[in-house]
Amino acid sequence: MDATTQNSYTIELLSPGTVYYVRVSCINDAGYGTTQTSSPSSAYPGLQIPGMPQTITAQGGVDPGEIDVTWLYPRIAHHGIPCSGTVDDPEDCPAPFGGTLSESTGGDAIQVYEVEYNEFEDFTGQDGGLSTTDGTSMTLEGLTSGRKYYIRVLARNSVGSGAFCEHTGTNCPSTGSAISATATA
Repeated sequence: MDATTQNSYTIELLSPGTVYYVRVSCINDAGYGTTQTSSPSSAYPGLQIPGMPQTITAQGGVDPGEIDVTWLYPRIAHHGIPCSGTVDDPEDCPAPFGGTLSESTGGDAIQVYEVEYNEFEDFTGQDGGLSTTDGTSMTLEGLTSGRKYYIRVLARNSVGSGAFCEHTGTNCPSTGSAISATATA
C-alpha cells in the first residue's frame, strides 16, 4: 500500500467465523520496519452494527413547527477506522465476502434510521422526541414554532444500533458543530 495515500486497509475475501491474525510493517529503501501486531490480536469476520450516518443537514420545514432533516448512509464502519484511504479522505468500504452491502453498514441492511431531536444540545430537555424511518430524510412535525432544536441520527441493522452522528460535516467528524435548526414559525 502507498503510505502517502493510505493509512488503513480492509482485507477482503475472508471466511466468516474463521479467526484471523494481522500484523503490519512499514517498508522503505532501507527495508522492513518493526512488525506491529493488531489490537485486538485477532478477529473474525461477521455482521456488525452500522457506522454513523453522515453529511446531516437540518433546516426549517415548509409548515410551522417543522424541521426537514436529510443524511447519507454510513461511509465509515462502526469502529471509526476508514476501510481504506485516510481519516480525512476515506474511500468507500467494500462488501464482505459473499455479501452485497458495504462494511460501513455492518455488512447488513440498515433497517431504520433513528432521528432524535431536543431543545438542549445534551438531549436532556423536556421538548424533544425520537422518530424512525427507512429512508434518508424526514420532516419532524409538531415542534414548537421558532424554537431551536438539536438533532442527531443513528442507523440500525439486525445486529443493533450504531452510534449517533450529532456533528455537521462529511463522515460525521467528532469536531464538527452540533446539528441544529429552528422549527419554522
